[in-house]
Amino acid sequence: MEFNIIWVVVGVVVFLLVALIGVFITKYKTAGPDEALIVTGSFLGSKNVHMDEANNKIKIIRGGGAFIFPVFQQSRPLSLLSSKLEVTTPEVYTLSIYY
Repeated sequence: MEFNIIWVVVGVVVFLLVALIGVFITKYKTAGPDEALIVTGSFLGSKNVHMDEANNKIKIIRGGGAFIFPVFQQSRPLSLLSSKLEVTTPEVYTLSIYY
C-alpha cells in the first residue's frame, strides 16, 4: 500500500515539474534579428527600462528575450526594418535653364 502511494506522489511531482517547465517555455518571448520587443507593465527590472511622458515604464529588448509575467506584463514585437514610402507630386512645375 505504501509503495503505491510513493509512486503516486512521484508521478504528481513529475507532472507538476513538467507543467511548470511548459509554462516557462511558453512565456519566454524573444526578439528576432530585425525586431525589438516592447514590454510594458510591472516588474520590469532596471536594465533597458525607459519612462514615457506619462511616467509609464517601457522595457525595450533588442537581440534577446525575456520572461513575460502573464498577469503583470504585455509584450509586442516592433519591426526595425525600414519601409519605402512612395511620394508623388502631380502638379509641381520646374524650370530648366540650359547654358
